[in-house]
Amino acid sequence: MLQSLHIENIAVIKDAEIEFAPGFTALTGETGAGKSMIIDGLNLLRGARASRDLIRTGADRASVTAMFVSLGKTVLERLRELDVHPDEEGCLFLSRYVYPDGPDGVRSQMKIGGFNVPTSLGREVGRLLIDIHGQNDNLILSDSSSHLSFLDEYAGNTGICEEYSDVYGRMISVASRIKELRARESQREYELEKAKKENAEISAAKPRPGEEEELEKRAAVLKSGELVQKSSSLVYKALLSNEKGVTASYLIERAVSALESLEGVIPEAPEMAKKLSGIGYEIEDIAERAKEWCGDPDADPAQELEAVGDRLQLLSNLRKKYGATLAEVIEHARKNSELIGELENSENLKNDLLGEYAREREKAVDIAKSISRSRKEAAGKLREEVLGVLSYLDMKNVDFSVSLKETLHPDGQLRLSKTGCDDAEFLISTNSGEPLMPLSKTASGGELARIMLALKSVLSGKAGTDTSVYDEIDSGISGSTSQKIGFKLREISAGSQIICVTHSAQIASAADMHCLIKKTESDGRAHTTVTVLDDDSRALELARIIGGVDITEKTVSAAKELLGQGRAAGTER
Repeated sequence: MLQSLHIENIAVIKDAEIEFAPGFTALTGETGAGKSMIIDGLNLLRGARASRDLIRTGADRASVTAMFVSLGKTVLERLRELDVHPDEEGCLFLSRYVYPDGPDGVRSQMKIGGFNVPTSLGREVGRLLIDIHGQNDNLILSDSSSHLSFLDEYAGNTGICEEYSDVYGRMISVASRIKELRARESQREYELEKAKKENAEISAAKPRPGEEEELEKRAAVLKSGELVQKSSSLVYKALLSNEKGVTASYLIERAVSALESLEGVIPEAPEMAKKLSGIGYEIEDIAERAKEWCGDPDADPAQELEAVGDRLQLLSNLRKKYGATLAEVIEHARKNSELIGELENSENLKNDLLGEYAREREKAVDIAKSISRSRKEAAGKLREEVLGVLSYLDMKNVDFSVSLKETLHPDGQLRLSKTGCDDAEFLISTNSGEPLMPLSKTASGGELARIMLALKSVLSGKAGTDTSVYDEIDSGISGSTSQKIGFKLREISAGSQIICVTHSAQIASAADMHCLIKKTESDGRAHTTVTVLDDDSRALELARIIGGVDITEKTVSAAKELLGQGRAAGTER
């Protein structure tokens, strides 16, 4: 249950603390007192979009913090799945902070147990802990697409629906791949021929990464062919080989031998010989490299330069077509090879995918039919329970039914959707002898409110949410019906905590706990306070709701009578 709620700087609420009790709590107050701000605060904990307008004028932030205790088994299991855990005492704290300095004019932050968490996780946890039913939610019933979820919730189909969703998702993924293959079939021959032609061109050229740099260096050498030939030849002959045999390498070799002969006579001679021998190796290396620069003495530098230029142009053309670098050209060829293999094997791949699709669809159909059987069994029971509640809520001549139809393709084959193979719609007849019609065509606002309460009543405890908040459920309802709604809320609160914002004295009188939301002024600013009412002040508040501005002994007496009736109903819970 929600044990405490602390709100700071949300509109007219500067600082409010509410300590809730188990069972049914009513929140009342004059219009504009700040009741809706409490709902806004709870919605922030459920991940609702934060608005700058919520922040109290002059405040640097708004915040709302809630403490939940005595969490139910279903909630605890789902929290564990989200890796969220209460503290050692079983308490779970959920907080939301809103700042006016974000990139879109507002910035928010969520915390669980004092630790920052992504808004997405906070939203999931908040909606698991608190269910808020507002006036607009009644309109959900007018949309038949929501009816299937109500039925599944009643039938306890959560687990099998999740299993179906996984299989259906895989089936759709495979179908998408098949669609892509079929879309490419018309282009298959063109793409295959294009990829093969490109790879043939690249393969014929045999490009190597870094090849252009090597060729450009060679071209620079060839452009100075005579100078390079003469100078490199001189270097080679002077260092390593000439007709006379007297070269730097030969002289160093003689010097090394002479130094080695002084071993034992001159201590440093061996080390000097070693160093000089190393220099000899370096000279030989330089000579060999110079010889490479000489090239073939019989070759024509102009002809070789032309060949190098042609090669560079060929590589440049490849880069213009297939990549900014030769490495990218080579990668393009590799990808083409994969594409060629895929295109040549596309028929086999398509057949494999068709087989996989058939298997996944068969699984999906089996699960969908199991869900459908569960829905059909639950539909009749739901009808009887809802009719029972509606009769209690002064809709005695009403008839309610669940229309459940199998979805089919024009050829008669079962049509699957993300929710299975059924369409569901709630039908109602509000007067004796009238045919059943869709809710959207027949039910008034007050009737929709009672039908929604009936559904919430029979679903109580099935959704897993331990705290349910009703925002002005009495809209369009008055008199004895409102009192019965109060009694029904009290009855539901035996299994889950109920908090109700109401303008109805009849509903508020049935609550276990009654809080007054009141707006006052101090220092020229409006402030909202929240007060838990005792029996006397509670009677006065109910009298205010009944009689308006003028509270008489008669209205106070009527209020006390309502409280007595509410307590009497509580003993029957």
